[in-house]
Amino acid sequence: MAAADARIHGLKILMVSEDPCPELDWEIEPITERHPGAAPSSSKPPDALESHVRLRAVRVNEIAEARAVLDEISDEQLGLTVDLVCLDRALEDVQFTGAPRGTAAVRQTLRDRARDAHELREALAGILGMASDHTFLPLFTLDATLADYLRGVYAWASAAIDGMSELVGGLRQGRPDWALFRFRLEEAKRFHMMDLQEGVRADLAALRGIVGATDQVAELASRLEGLFSVAVWLEVRLDQRLG
Repeated sequence: MAAADARIHGLKILMVSEDPCPELDWEIEPITERHPGAAPSSSKPPDALESHVRLRAVRVNEIAEARAVLDEISDEQLGLTVDLVCLDRALEDVQFTGAPRGTAAVRQTLRDRARDAHELREALAGILGMASDHTFLPLFTLDATLADYLRGVYAWASAAIDGMSELVGGLRQGRPDWALFRFRLEEAKRFHMMDLQEGVRADLAALRGIVGATDQVAELASRLEGLFSVAVWLEVRLDQRLG
């Protein structure tokens, strides 16, 4: 976990010595795909007999591959943390006090959504906290279902938080673009690939068949179900009306 520790330490340094939330340009910008590997897929998830883990053992070169994927996901976790810090700061901006009537209720709802996003971040951290166990490396190779699912969740969460931050900027200036906000959330939601959850469960079941029903496997299964639940709840909440 040395790399993860270094990233956490690096975030602390960033927050003390630099402003992680430079002034935002609230001009409308086209949505870009930040995570090409997380493009939505319409393919059905594999069942237990088609599991990515069951089909083949992890080759030696895939150990390095899995570690590279974990490095990528750790970077996404850091980015998500910084995005949430910036959103929290924007929601506390004192300039909100002069905003139009009704903004206070909207801000409170956005705070609630930010808390939901923090819960997602914590659930993702729980998965990363177990990922260094070599037992789980087959779940994090480039074509592993869990790796694809996590990339998608990070892409979705980051884009949704960007949309909320942009709305906060519009509210500060008294000209929020509600239609654009809803459009951004709908576009972001495409990356939350819930259909991959069954494939993740199948891969974990296959891994359990190889290594046995260990406490570590049971704990990861529990954390994954927690992540799925929190992610689905966040999507439901983001679909609700603000204010």
